[in-house]
Amino acid sequence: MKVVCFMPRTSPAQLLGEPWSLLAACRYLVGKFDIKIIQSRKGVGFEPDIINAARDTAILGISCMTGYPILEALRASQFAKTVNPSIKVVWGGWHPSACPEQVVENRVVDVAVVGQGERTFLELATAVQNGMPFNDIPGIVFKRGKEIVRNAPRPFENINNFPPIPHELIDSDVNLRPTVLGKRTIHYQSSQGCPHRCTFCAVQSVYHSRWSGLKPDRVANEIGGLIDRYGIDSVTLDDANFFVDLRRVHEIARLFIERKFNIRWGNANGCAHHLLKMPHETWRLLADSGCSDILIGAESGLQEGLDLIDKGCTVDETVALVKLSNSYGIPVHLSMMVGLPYETDNLLNMAAKELKAILEMMGRIHQQTGRWNPAFLFLYTPYPGTPLFHLSVKRGLIPPQRLEEWATYDLNTRNTPWVPRDIVRRVALISEYVWGWLSPDYMATIRGIAGWKRLPALVVAMLFTALCKVRWTTQFFSVPIDYFLFKACRRYFKP
Repeated sequence: MKVVCFMPRTSPAQLLGEPWSLLAACRYLVGKFDIKIIQSRKGVGFEPDIINAARDTAILGISCMTGYPILEALRASQFAKTVNPSIKVVWGGWHPSACPEQVVENRVVDVAVVGQGERTFLELATAVQNGMPFNDIPGIVFKRGKEIVRNAPRPFENINNFPPIPHELIDSDVNLRPTVLGKRTIHYQSSQGCPHRCTFCAVQSVYHSRWSGLKPDRVANEIGGLIDRYGIDSVTLDDANFFVDLRRVHEIARLFIERKFNIRWGNANGCAHHLLKMPHETWRLLADSGCSDILIGAESGLQEGLDLIDKGCTVDETVALVKLSNSYGIPVHLSMMVGLPYETDNLLNMAAKELKAILEMMGRIHQQTGRWNPAFLFLYTPYPGTPLFHLSVKRGLIPPQRLEEWATYDLNTRNTPWVPRDIVRRVALISEYVWGWLSPDYMATIRGIAGWKRLPALVVAMLFTALCKVRWTTQFFSVPIDYFLFKACRRYFKP
């Protein structure tokens, strides 16, 4: 039996990247079904591939996040249903896990998979092949005639039970791209879930504070296999929380050194208060094994905000961690947001207070480390199913009522009515422009421009860097003439 899987892009600008979630969902199907994976690629229409593949296919599986991917996922589902009305369309991923009933209400979706999809997808495919009903398959919401049925949840499973990711199902060479880590970077996930209870986070609401990590030997074996098979020189970790088990982290880094992998790896996600407990020996191993950066959800410069989201750490701990990590030569990338739904009558002024506190925290970090620290700043986007989403509705959020409406719901859009528009504009200027040009990563991207445009691009880049240093030093984030000029240049040079 044929099974087709489709991976939409996360944004219109995305080029490629391993469809990790689809590969994970298909790992039990290898050898049992005829599997074809279709990826959406910038500048290449996916519709003909979907139409041709769906004609004689029993299942179309789609992995979908909230936002733009829903637009492409719906188009793929509609094309498949048009050419093959009997095809079963199965959606999995973050959005179907958060809003399964609303997803299945759509006429082109038959099943929504909630949570871990590895065994679920196999059981669904087997049921379709044998003409059996879906009644006894845990972890799904599905249509039964005109009725929408929610089955019992699937218990969270130790991921060491799962087979390896079947990279052979795709052309990995096409997906390997130059990044700040290296010339041939691959995505890798060594764990699922997170034990913490941050009230804004989809991971907490889907996995209910459960976590499972691959054993160090398996991580080292799989990374070694990717080096041998594809010649990778770098790895981006997609773990929600890599640093849950510090002994596991220690052993993974030790094995990377012992096996002489000679790669750079980064985007290792963790929590500040937990990382501060990591012993010196582990920090040293991380640096020696090629760990190039750590990602921390600092979230806010206001302790009031950290308490609201049950972050379990303090602003001072974030500052201390950045200083500690930098002492080992490992930069910390900070992710923060503005616009939390505080329970106060003065909510409209809280976004400005948050932004000021974040800028002050970044100033403290710069003063203590003597260097610019990479950082990301977003507007708070209430994610469906999370505790803070329900509080946001009480504070005035009007959530999308249909699946199609979620397609424009993303981190770069003002979704919360209590964030003033001038703060939205200021956040965009700071995050996309000022902080971007203070980061060495932007200059590395510019150097990647080929041909005659490279020299003028470098000249323009140095100008923007100088202007951003002035803006940061003076804390002047109004009159964004240079920001508009930057966006025009970005469209022209297309790094």
